[in-house]
Amino acid sequence: MSFKSISVNADEVIKRDFIDNDKDVVFATQIIEHDGYDRYGPESDLFTLYIFTKEDKEYVLYRYYYEYWYDGNQQNYDFELKWNVKDISLYDLEKIYDFKSEIKNSDLLSILEPKLHRIDSLMKNRA
Repeated sequence: MSFKSISVNADEVIKRDFIDNDKDVVFATQIIEHDGYDRYGPESDLFTLYIFTKEDKEYVLYRYYYEYWYDGNQQNYDFELKWNVKDISLYDLEKIYDFKSEIKNSDLLSILEPKLHRIDSLMKNRA
């Protein structure tokens, strides 16, 4: 199955761990955050890669993480965790919330939608 290119590092992980192993990648996205600021700006980029797959009729979320420090200290993506999508954490739902319109798989959306609706409610209460 083809997927939308995200970045060189993310694409390599998806190809190596999923495509080359015949896993059905349903949706993938990468979130970039920063850690530590000085007078020149952020000191690092923090990358979180979310990959949704379909395995044995269940949707599964994989999360990978790596840091790029502007001092040249760079890590590779490290596998962090794997869940059944039904058990996705509120933390990760908040992270992928902005990308919900890019998820085209209706079965996956039907599982996520009640949880994303909860995020909608929480965001409205914060305003």
